[in-house]
Amino acid sequence: MNNDHRPRIWQRKRAKTILVGLSLICGFLLYVFWNLPSLDSLPTSYMTPSVRITDRKERLLYEIIQLEGGQNTVLSIDNIPQCLKDATIAMEDKNFNTNPGIDISGIARALAINIKGGETVAGESTITQQ
Repeated sequence: MNNDHRPRIWQRKRAKTILVGLSLICGFLLYVFWNLPSLDSLPTSYMTPSVRITDRKERLLYEIIQLEGGQNTVLSIDNIPQCLKDATIAMEDKNFNTNPGIDISGIARALAINIKGGETVAGESTITQQ
């Protein structure tokens, strides 16, 4: 008689484990995606490059600068110095070269800070998560 109940007990434990796992995953996804803005509220473009009108000798004749964005120029990645790329990565994600793409301890730390603060106070994500 005891042998008949073992599969049922094992199935119940397995079902509870799956339910807890799914609940944790759903809770994590809700936490991550809860405060995202709607796609309709996002601007169509963030930065419009300044318009520079030059003559055939590359002398500047006229420049149109955006009132909100100021003067800006689109650069290719090749025109950005390596030291600036390295500095940006160092400030944004200090473990970029060593983490596997997800920083679980950082996410847990940010979650604890946000729960303690009662609102989104801290965000912890790697460059690859962003």
